[in-house]
This record gives sequence, C-alpha cells and structure tokens, in this order.
Amino acid sequence: MKTLLKRAAALMMLLMLLLPAVTLAQPPVTAPPPQPNPEQAPAEDTASETPAIAEGTAAPEQPAALPEAPAGQHSAPEGFEYLKAAKANVNKYFTAIRIPGFEHTVYAFTDKGGITQFLVYGRLDKKKGMYKTEVSSQLMGDSRSFTVTVVGDKPYKAVWDDFGKPKGIKLDDSTLPQGYRKTSKTGVSYFTNLFKQKEYRVLGRLDGRGDAYYPPVYGKPKAGSLAIDISQDSLRFHLDGEKYYRVPKEYKNGFALPVFIRTQEGEQVVVWTDKPMLDRSTLK
Repeated sequence: MKTLLKRAAALMMLLMLLLPAVTLAQPPVTAPPPQPNPEQAPAEDTASETPAIAEGTAAPEQPAALPEAPAGQHSAPEGFEYLKAAKANVNKYFTAIRIPGFEHTVYAFTDKGGITQFLVYGRLDKKKGMYKTEVSSQLMGDSRSFTVTVVGDKPYKAVWDDFGKPKGIKLDDSTLPQGYRKTSKTGVSYFTNLFKQKEYRVLGRLDGRGDAYYPPVYGKPKAGSLAIDISQDSLRFHLDGEKYYRVPKEYKNGFALPVFIRTQEGEQVVVWTDKPMLDRSTLK
C-alpha cells in the first residue's frame, strides 16, 4: 500500500513539472482583428510607380496631394491692367465667359477655322481695349485647372472676316433633340423653359468641324458664336403639370449657359457664360 502511494505521489509531481511546458507550447489566444467599417475603410492606393528618370535629368516634383479645386493661373505683360469693359466696348459677336479660377471676364468667339479666340479687356501703355489671350487647360484628377495668358501687346480690333459663320443644317428625326420642336427655319428648334420662354437653338456646320447647336439670329447660326452644350437644357424644361415660374430680377438679363471652347491644346471643354447661375430650388 505504501508503495502505491509513493508511486501516485511521484506521478503527481511529474505532471506538475510537465504542465507549464505544455502551456508555453500553445500559441497565445487573441481576439480577431476588428473589421473596418466600409465608410471608414482606407481607399486603395492607386498611385502609379514613378517612371525612371534618365541620368542628368531633373526629376519632376510629385505633389503631395491634388487640391480639390485647382486655382487658376494667369499672366500678362508687365504693366497690364485688367479693366471692366463697358457694353459699348464689347463686340456683339463676342461671348462673355467665365474661366474657372480666373476672376476677370474673358471674351471669346469662334473664328473661320473653328478655333476659339480669347480676349480680355484692359490697358497697357495707356491703350485700352481687347487684348488677345490664350487659355490652356489641364485635367488634374477629377478637377480641371485653367491658365489664362494675355499675349497681345496692343488692342485687337475684330473684323467681319475673322468670325466663323456656320451654315444651318436641316433637322430630321435623328438630329432633332428630344423635348424640342422644329420651326419653319432651317435647323432651328426650340423648347419652352420653366419661365414660359422659348429658347431657340440652330443646328449648324462649320467647315472642318462637326455639327453643333448655336444661338440663332434671324434663323441662322450667329456669326462667331460658341456652340451650346444642349445636354444642360433639360434642366430648364417645363414639365407637364408643372407651374410656370416668375423670372427673378437676377435673371432678367439672362442666365448662364454651358458653351464649348477649344483650349490652346486643341481640347474641347465646357465653360459657362458670364451670367448668373440658375438655381431652380430658389424659384417661386
């Protein structure tokens, strides 16, 4: 009996010695990592690798982050002063537009080659007038940055031959935009807006350029005018069963329209005319 008790005690002692070793051999138990909330999950890094730079070439600086709304840049000859143009000093075939990031009004027209010509009003060496300007553009992420450069050293005087003169194109079922009605004039259609006004467009063709919609004058495309981006017109359609709105005083002289321009790079982009932006939510 004593022998059995001694063996049992020895076995217990052996188990006590082995238990810590077994415990240390097990991997530590940890809670699973928290799953990120989809709204808080970090975006994937989609930045491409920086290309190799040839020896002796300065590496371009990589911006730390692109600004949400790139500020526009501008330059002009030394001593140039930007001025506000009186109506009498603006050619009736010019279109006043806003270039994002540039605080002054830019005037533009389409020349006979289909190129957008830009001007700003100002004074240089005591000479006031319209000065030729270049507008360039660069897409930066989801935003577009513009650069306005005054290149003229003397006022520019436009002549009739400078302006492009698109010819009206007959509308058919394939070219009449949805929501518009044809008129008796070649290429001219219209829609009724939410102010019970008729807005007219004319389909025109300029040599070397595609067909586009222009503002009509006496049933023909206005000379020198910028093509209108009619995709935005539907925002002003009068809908069936909807009431007509009164024209607020800020829109008595019109509201901004999207138009196409061609930048210095030859790229076609959309900007807005220099009128108040229409806010439908404020109408009564």
